[in-house]
Amino acid sequence: MVRDRGGCDEEVHGAATSGLASLCSGAGEHGAVGAGAGGVEGERVVGCLNGLHVVSAACSFSGVVGGVGPGCQLRSAPPPDAEPPVLAWVRMGRVFFAMGMSLDGYVEDASGRFDFTAPDDEVHRIANEQARDAAVFVFGRRMYELMESYWPAAAAAPDELSEVAAEFARVYVETPRVVVSDSLGDVPDGVRLVRRADAAAEVARLAREHEGHVEVGGPTLAAGLIDLIDEFRMWVNPVAVGGGKPYFPAGGEQLRLRLLEQRAFASGALYLRYERVR
Repeated sequence: MVRDRGGCDEEVHGAATSGLASLCSGAGEHGAVGAGAGGVEGERVVGCLNGLHVVSAACSFSGVVGGVGPGCQLRSAPPPDAEPPVLAWVRMGRVFFAMGMSLDGYVEDASGRFDFTAPDDEVHRIANEQARDAAVFVFGRRMYELMESYWPAAAAAPDELSEVAAEFARVYVETPRVVVSDSLGDVPDGVRLVRRADAAAEVARLAREHEGHVEVGGPTLAAGLIDLIDEFRMWVNPVAVGGGKPYFPAGGEQLRLRLLEQRAFASGALYLRYERVR
């Protein structure tokens, strides 16, 4: 990280964009913002974006064009005679894609079956944790129809479910849901319909307006939103299916990832969580 050089025009994390810059004037590296820099007690300047301080009591500057790390805010610190700044877009939430897959990387086999990804209770608890962490679910049409055809009805009869399934059903119906589809005409209460052409803008808006995670479900939808996805979460099952629909889009650009978490289960399944390295 470049130390304070009295302005917002240095490069950070290799991004040669004028909007991505060193720590702004008024603070040294991760230094506290003083009153003269427009700061609030306990906040730190962690970067600059379009000439504005990126401040937070605890967050990181991501170095991503058009966004900063989760929990960050922008606070202007212009000189007294400066024009009022235009606030830049800040991503508060994180977008993640989560699905079960085979050991050879497929979420469906060549015939479209995905029963090999069915979790046992131990793995299902991870899905519950993840669902509780989500501010909103965003599904492609097929994933939406699969989930919506079962979980709302299941939530209405929790005594017929296992404890772990009943918990997931409750969280599912309490969480706002968005379906991306050009073929659906209407959706029930608790669900909002978005057309495919608007999907990227909608997910960006959700990430901007929510502090919780935005969970993307469905490999086709995730492939179209790949540039917005911050985390990839996967349940790797001990089976190879030889072909089908891959977790990551085929023929796409190389993605650099950083391992955040790994868990192994008695069934032989693995839970892996990777962060996108921007």
